[in-house]
Amino acid sequence: MTCVFQRGGPKCTKPASDQCQNWGVGEGFCDDHIARVRSRLLGHRLGFGNKIDQAQADPFGAFVEDYIKLYALMMDTSFCRSLMTKMNSEMKSGQALRAKNGAPDERDASAKRPDDKKYIRLSRVLEYYEGLCWFPTTHRLYTGALTSENYQQSIALGYMPKDAGAGAQHGEYSHRIQWHMVMRVVTDNFARAKHNVWNHTPLALFTKLGDVESMSKGIWGVVFDNQDGRAYDNPAKLNMDLCGNFKWRAEEAELSAAKWRANNELLAFNARRRASKRLMLAKFALGKLATYSEEQRAVLGTMEVEQNVIGLVERWKKMGTPPPSHSFRFDGPTKADVTERLARAVWEEFKLEHKPDIYVQDNTESNALLRAGDELVTPELIKARVNNSYKELNTAKYAFADNLGAYPK
Repeated sequence: MTCVFQRGGPKCTKPASDQCQNWGVGEGFCDDHIARVRSRLLGHRLGFGNKIDQAQADPFGAFVEDYIKLYALMMDTSFCRSLMTKMNSEMKSGQALRAKNGAPDERDASAKRPDDKKYIRLSRVLEYYEGLCWFPTTHRLYTGALTSENYQQSIALGYMPKDAGAGAQHGEYSHRIQWHMVMRVVTDNFARAKHNVWNHTPLALFTKLGDVESMSKGIWGVVFDNQDGRAYDNPAKLNMDLCGNFKWRAEEAELSAAKWRANNELLAFNARRRASKRLMLAKFALGKLATYSEEQRAVLGTMEVEQNVIGLVERWKKMGTPPPSHSFRFDGPTKADVTERLARAVWEEFKLEHKPDIYVQDNTESNALLRAGDELVTPELIKARVNNSYKELNTAKYAFADNLGAYPK
C-alpha cells in the first residue's frame, strides 16, 4: 500500500505506515506524513520523531489522532467511493423492500415525478444515518455565505451542513456525504457506537471541530473544506465525481470516476439532479447580470451570484414567497439591491412555485433557515447527545432492516 497524501503536487510514493492497516480508512499515510499532519493539526511543530503517546500528551492529542485518520480517509478517493457504493446499494435495497411491501414513501417517490424510478430524496436518507449516530434531527439550511465563526459555531451544535448557498460546484450535500463516510468507518458500517481503533464517536468528532481550539487550528478547513484539494478533502472534487464535471457528459470527467458513477446511479443521479438545477439558475443569473448597467454589475462577483443570489431564491422557495419588491436606492445600487433584483428575475424566469411555509427564519443566523417546528439545539442538548453517542447507536429511534440498509421499519 502507498501513502495517499497529496496536496499541491504529486501523490507521495512512500509506502503507507503499518499502523494504518487497522484504521479502516483505505491505504493511509506514510510515517512522515502522519507526523507532518499531526504537527499541522496540533498547531505546533512536534518533529517527525514524536510518537503517538507523546502527541496525546497534548490536551487535544486524542482528537488529533482521529482527525489524522479522517484526513487519510478523505485523501483516498477509491476507498471513499467504495463506501458510497455501500450506501447506493442500501438505497436500492430499501426501494425494493418498499415496492414489495406496498406503496413507496417520500424517500423514493416524487410528487412531481411519480414514475421516476431513479428518484431518491437524498436529504431524508442521509438524515436517517445521521440519526443513528445521535446527530440532531434539527437541521439548518444555509442560504448564503456565513462568517467562518458562525459556521464553526453551527458545527459545535451538531448542525449537519446543508449548503444551499455554497454554490453548485461545492455541492449542497458534499459535507453530509463526507460525514456519512466518516460515520460508516467509525461505526463499522453502523454496527457499534465506535470501532475500537477510534478514540471518539462521529458526533464527538464533528462537534469538537466547532470549538475554539479547533477553530484556531483550522482543522475543518484542512480536512473537510480545502478548496484547493485534489481529493475529497475538497467538497467540490467530491461533488464533481458524483455529478460528472458539471458538463453532464461522463466522458469529460475522470475515467475512474465515470465508471464508478455509472454503477452508483441512485446516489450519483440524485446528487447531479440537485447540482444541475442550481447551476442552471446561476448561469441564467450571470447572463441577466451582464445586461445590467456597469454600476450594477460592479457590486456583484460571480461567486456572490452563485451563493447569495441563488441562496436567496432557495430561501424564498422554502419560506413560501418573495417579499414585496422595492426600488433601488436613489444614491446608487447596493449589493443587497442587485442581489434581490437578480433573484426576482430568476424566480420569474423559471416560474418557481410558492410552497407552504416549510421553513422559518433562524433568528440566531441571518443566512440560515430552520424547518418549521424544529427546536434550536443548545450546548446542553448537544452535550447530552454526545454523551449518549458513546453508549450505542440510536436504536431507540430507528430500526435497522437486516441486509436491506438503513431505513426505519
